Amino acid sequence: MRREIALSNREQNGVVDQGWDFLFTVVDSLGIDGMSSDESEVDQDNKKSFRVKKRAWRSKKIEKILRRVDKDRNTTSAYGNDRQGNSPRTRNRPAYSDSAGEAVRGLPCNFYDTFWYHKLSNWDKEDLGALADVDMLVLEDE
Repeated sequence: MRREIALSNREQNGVVDQGWDFLFTVVDSLGIDGMSSDESEVDQDNKKSFRVKKRAWRSKKIEKILRRVDKDRNTTSAYGNDRQGNSPRTRNRPAYSDSAGEAVRGLPCNFYDTFWYHKLSNWDKEDLGALADVDMLVLEDE
């Protein structure tokens, strides 16, 4: 879903928006394995919601970028009607718990959490294959 959101905002009237181009590149680089998982729960109103389980290896900057993409989800069609399909999940982020799963390999080093990365052994760092840092987009709400 995030990939589609970023892709649909990337180009407007034949002009590529550099900010959305960067957001698309981040989401596309992370792929499905770089996204958070969640576990379902039922709230006090007996409604189903989902508790986000964070990827411990992702940097806080990448977390902000992904939340920015989520914020722009278009829930209406071109005619102003609700989009077909399931409504978006209610995802709670009270106190993150870590999600199992390996880090995506070959990302820029600043996509990884600094403390997580520095705890890796030299062999694990080599296996991870982190690339050089990239310039990060400065988001409006920072």
